[in-house]
Amino acid sequence: MSVILSVPTIMICVAITVLIVAVALTLVWLHDNREKAVLWWAVGMWSAVLGASLLATRTVAPHWIAVGGGNSLMTLAFALVATGFAVFTGNRANGHVIALGPVVWVGSYLVVPGFGEIVA
Repeated sequence: MSVILSVPTIMICVAITVLIVAVALTLVWLHDNREKAVLWWAVGMWSAVLGASLLATRTVAPHWIAVGGGNSLMTLAFALVATGFAVFTGNRANGHVIALGPVVWVGSYLVVPGFGEIVA
């Protein structure tokens, strides 16, 4: 069976889609910055744009940049969006929780032998 879409193509589509959301959330926050959750969501989307863009380079960039950096930024994006939901519901942002995903990813990528090849 032949591959219809490659992973880099899918990541480019994800980056473009998330870019639209990132721009929209940024414009919403610039227009009315009373709701702090929108800023968390916007920063999370920008992180996802960068992460998906790095993941799209996996066939041409060094592995540690494309997979290591891309997945680090994607885990950071999920943490920032989740923090936005916490702030929206009246809870406080927790820096330890935000850093947990990227730290676990980078630690696993650097320490566990072969981990980078498993997820690539």
